[in-house]
Amino acid sequence: MKRETRKREQGFTLIEIIAVLIILGILAAVAVPKFMNMQDEAREKAKLGACAAASSQILMHFSDSLLNNGGDVDAAIGNATSTSILDTDLGDFDIKTVTLGADTITIELDMPDGYTDSVNNSTCTMPNPASNS
Repeated sequence: MKRETRKREQGFTLIEIIAVLIILGILAAVAVPKFMNMQDEAREKAKLGACAAASSQILMHFSDSLLNNGGDVDAAIGNATSTSILDTDLGDFDIKTVTLGADTITIELDMPDGYTDSVNNSTCTMPNPASNS
């Protein structure tokens, strides 16, 4: 009886192994580009998060200066975009420059290594809070 069961348990045939390898190759060919695209998207989202954090810091500086300077909007926006904002900790990102425009504030980020190839650009804009008043 044992001899019969051993004859039936011969293992996989070469065709079965090749079929499995082909299926694994197809799955790898589909998964690798998607994984690389996910890394680029994650880097772009990290940049957007850093831009949002920088915008939030500028608005907090603006609000604080507005309250402490008796409502002087020009002084408040000047303080909010001063060089002190450049020391803000944004994780892997640093604020390189803050440019004040009539209706917008442009923030340029210093990107960490590996981000420059995959992230579209290092700048982001936010509405100028002083233009609404």
